Amino acid sequence: MAWFDEYFDDNYFELEEPDDTETLYHIIFVKSFLDYPPGSEIMDLACGAGRLSYAMTRLNYKVTGLEYNEGLVYYCRTRAKKENLDTEFVKGDMRKIPYENKFDFVLNFNHSFGYFSDSENVDVIREVYKALKGGGRFLIDLASKESLLMGFDRQVRKWFRIKDRYYLLRREFDVLTDRFDTFLHVVGDEIEKRDYVASIRYYSYPEMKRILLDAGFRINEVYGSYDRKPYILGCRRMIILAEKPA
Repeated sequence: MAWFDEYFDDNYFELEEPDDTETLYHIIFVKSFLDYPPGSEIMDLACGAGRLSYAMTRLNYKVTGLEYNEGLVYYCRTRAKKENLDTEFVKGDMRKIPYENKFDFVLNFNHSFGYFSDSENVDVIREVYKALKGGGRFLIDLASKESLLMGFDRQVRKWFRIKDRYYLLRREFDVLTDRFDTFLHVVGDEIEKRDYVASIRYYSYPEMKRILLDAGFRINEVYGSYDRKPYILGCRRMIILAEKPA
């Protein structure tokens, strides 16, 4: 069983989901790229709890949220129905996106990339290319590997508390594989002790550039923050806007 089959349970909302202020910041940033007419097709790839999918639907786009975790898909569908939104949420795997030449814009946000082997991660980018229409754009938001390493303490180990649960967090970076591993031990009054592991491949910009170009994309812009500052050493984000030629 892969790590992501178990990691995204009810702890997702406590540990992974951005708060309302951060979400608003993300929405404003993403909205600045959506210069499409109403009804245009958009995919929120690895949509999580759907926060950006809902926002783009309210902008009158036809939004499909693709998510691997069945529990999150159920949550998204339930919330969309409650809020009378026609967002389509699909349980699916990024490595086999079930669409071709459909979308005007694909969004992959908050470092929802790098979960798989190197060859499978390449497959994800190729699948995005396949799913886009000619002239469609792909916006991928990643954490910067260089900034991670500049501030990385290999002895990271700490306890913290959220509501009625205690978390022991330990992080490691493997320089031989460029994978950032998170080990999480959870203790709470209402739950049994549980352990989680997350393992994400971090890519440099030259690596991502090669993967995107090899898939057929051209790269339009590279940003280092949500206010569109250039990507330079010290930036915490690496945000790439790529395009499928018409």
